Amino acid sequence: MITKEPILAKILRYLMYATALVPLIIFSQFMSPFHFGKVIVFRSLIEIAAILYILLIWQDRTYLPKINKIFWAFFLFVIAFTVTTVTSMAPFSSFWGSLERMGGLWTFGHYFVFFVILISVLRSKQDWNLFLEIIIVSGILSAIYGFGQKTDMKFFIGSGNRARIFGTLGNPALFAGYQLLTLFLAGTLFFRKDNSRNKKIFFGLAAIIMSVAVLMTAVRGSILALGLGFLIFAFLYSWHYKTKIAKKILIGLLFCAALFVIFSLTMKNTAFVTKSSYLTRVTNLSFGNFTVQTRFWAWQAGLKGWSESPRTVLLGWGPENFNIPFSKNFNPKFFTGPGSETLFDRAHNMFVEVLVTMGLLGFLAYAGLFVTVFTSLKKIKQSSDNMIYGLGFIPLVVAYMFHNAFIFDTSANFITFFSILGFISFLSEFPKADNIQKNTIEPATHYNKTLWRLTAIVLIIIISALIYKTNVLPSKANYATTRAILMGRLKNTRRP
Repeated sequence: MITKEPILAKILRYLMYATALVPLIIFSQFMSPFHFGKVIVFRSLIEIAAILYILLIWQDRTYLPKINKIFWAFFLFVIAFTVTTVTSMAPFSSFWGSLERMGGLWTFGHYFVFFVILISVLRSKQDWNLFLEIIIVSGILSAIYGFGQKTDMKFFIGSGNRARIFGTLGNPALFAGYQLLTLFLAGTLFFRKDNSRNKKIFFGLAAIIMSVAVLMTAVRGSILALGLGFLIFAFLYSWHYKTKIAKKILIGLLFCAALFVIFSLTMKNTAFVTKSSYLTRVTNLSFGNFTVQTRFWAWQAGLKGWSESPRTVLLGWGPENFNIPFSKNFNPKFFTGPGSETLFDRAHNMFVEVLVTMGLLGFLAYAGLFVTVFTSLKKIKQSSDNMIYGLGFIPLVVAYMFHNAFIFDTSANFITFFSILGFISFLSEFPKADNIQKNTIEPATHYNKTLWRLTAIVLIIIISALIYKTNVLPSKANYATTRAILMGRLKNTRRP
């Protein structure tokens, strides 16, 4: 049956497209300018989308999400997040998160709603292609913003020939993780069979630009993740397509990796390297490096807290509460280095973070999500039409996991990763998705239009109040706080 697409479905699709640009948002006059604004805008978009989605599935139940393994794995992690929030040592912070990164159950629940709506309203390859291309454009613009931080142009926050760029995310490591996701996405799409010449150029340039951005962050874990991802992709591509060029590229990458290790070990103390802060940093592969040591000390403190009791082993200390076991088991060696390294509110390792804050319950759910993704990609890889997605997304996920072994996720990374997860879910549900026509759906469900309209009015009132209370008021408070800080610095205590 061919039916007309509901107007609500179109609106929702464009709202989903808008979320792909959220990583570019910066609230420059607010505390935590690179994270607060992104979460506030994202939550508002998803809350609006949620009521529209409820009204849409009331009209037409064919827009209910496809329930598959990825859906269940994500849902189980949300359940684990919820349970460990209820049992948290500090439930308030576990639910609402901190001002700096705006985590917590309330925000994480929005990511799941986002995922559900995404897999429900993007129903064809054409829809997904446009969405993924917007994600890549966002990644390019963020990279260009990062390049601007190497200049003296005041338009770019953090400019002034910055040694390590951080784009629109405010932190080199977080920015590198975001760029890793988008560059491997662009690299995968570059190898699609049905690309036009212009699309191939676009994806190729995007991957190059974002690779350069990762290198310019000088984040060693991310650079290693980049190299590892390239090696895995080259291996998988040469293994499946048996091309001589792919094998030569694989050998070349292995040679470059070996050359880099040899260079780092033999030249790190030479004048050529020590004169460059960049080379000094990226060639320092020693576990004795202070930054590396602080990671180990933080993990040790967290794991000691995790093993404190059966309760913490099973349920952890609660999401967003890593600072509690860290402070309780603080290592005095932190005082031997920069003072800024004496407080870790995150483990700087997502796997340790989840284990310590959510216990075995959360860790198994988190690990299960990745296991499900890999099994889905294995299935996708067996389809001749979609093989390239399996070959490209396996190194993407491996690079993402390797990167996350040294850092944590924030809103931009979550939005991008869960967007890619949605596409993987789509492909696993429709191995030959190119043959799925967007408007080939069942007839719309019959419904009471009067009751539907009354419900719509009630939902609009409720969501407006919710957005005001949880997004607008915190924004006003955040802005007022920054004004007070600025006036305090100017020693101006008069009311503005």
